[in-house]
Amino acid sequence: MADFPLSCSVEDARHSLELAKSMHQRAHAMWQNARKTLDATEAMHKGLHTRIEELAARGAFRREFTTTLLSGILDATIQATGADMGNIQLLNPQNGHLRIHVQRGFERPFLEFFNSVYADEAACGTALKKMQRVIVPDVADSLLLTHSDCVEILLDAGVRAVQFTPIVGKSGRIWGMLSTHYRKVNQPNHKDLQLIDYCANWAAALLDANHRAAYLNGRPSAHNGNGPDIPAAAAPCVR
Repeated sequence: MADFPLSCSVEDARHSLELAKSMHQRAHAMWQNARKTLDATEAMHKGLHTRIEELAARGAFRREFTTTLLSGILDATIQATGADMGNIQLLNPQNGHLRIHVQRGFERPFLEFFNSVYADEAACGTALKKMQRVIVPDVADSLLLTHSDCVEILLDAGVRAVQFTPIVGKSGRIWGMLSTHYRKVNQPNHKDLQLIDYCANWAAALLDANHRAAYLNGRPSAHNGNGPDIPAAAAPCVR
């Protein structure tokens, strides 16, 4: 039996054409937005690495420069992954505690509480010990957060989900932790985790270079718990 084409009115054809145009325009707009995001991320990456190289050429990192760069890395992580809050903690190898070096979105009750909790009492301690990322999709329902006061403080701070990614240098030395926090139950997708790893590597490169510069200039490492690149006012904050 012969096949006959389906009938199509002029109005149907016009409607299909308009729909195709609309879909094409939307696809083009999505592509442009994706391109802009990628370009902005690459530019930020190049800018940070340029600043790292400039500072390294001077032979040493001053505290304000290190803090500024880590702040930029944290801001980039939060913005790129759609997180609501975050912080970068640096490890004090003398006592095994983490200190909040830079943070976004937290207020005094949260910061004061997490200045008095030992690392083995919460999920961050697990990430630190295993040197692996830990994700808590729901703070209110997690076996990793067994400290009831810890859960209460997190919820009071508006945190419903959190991830902890160790900052590890090329030598395998752990420098600290990059954490992002979310106001809703959340499981970061593969793309977001790649971006977090990317930013953690930026931070590790910065701290590696900082350590090398301090060593070459005969100064104590900025990461020995007493070095000039750690704010003196920061109390140990372990989570």
